[in-house]
Amino acid sequence: MDKLNRYMHLDFGPCGIHGPTDPVVYEDRYIRAKVEIPRKCLRCCFLFNDIIHGFSCRKDAEKWGDCYRGLDWGQWQPDRIFFDLPHPKVTTKALADAAHVNDLKAFVIEYRRANPGLSMDEARRDFARIRELISSGAEG
Repeated sequence: MDKLNRYMHLDFGPCGIHGPTDPVVYEDRYIRAKVEIPRKCLRCCFLFNDIIHGFSCRKDAEKWGDCYRGLDWGQWQPDRIFFDLPHPKVTTKALADAAHVNDLKAFVIEYRRANPGLSMDEARRDFARIRELISSGAEG
């Protein structure tokens, strides 16, 4: 707060509503989300979705005002680091999987399929950068 003059999503702490926090896809009569949310938020009356903030939580809105809190993932952790290639490059799940298992050949094939017109050299450079991120994340 002292440096940014605003709260960030994780500054709110846990929401206080108990339940499982494994990821699930949100779906209702009107939308099917392309992102996952914590299972406990699926039917929560405080879940809020709009075009600007995406999925967020309105619990304790009287306390926090318009600064919506992020969703409470509890102790859940992903099994791997997700990454996005810089815009306008496309990142796919197959691309991420190939990077995580250190499969350069599969990475380059998927990279060129998802990003036609980009060179193999660029694919190799992106693979090396991503592998460096994955390795540094594994080290803590």
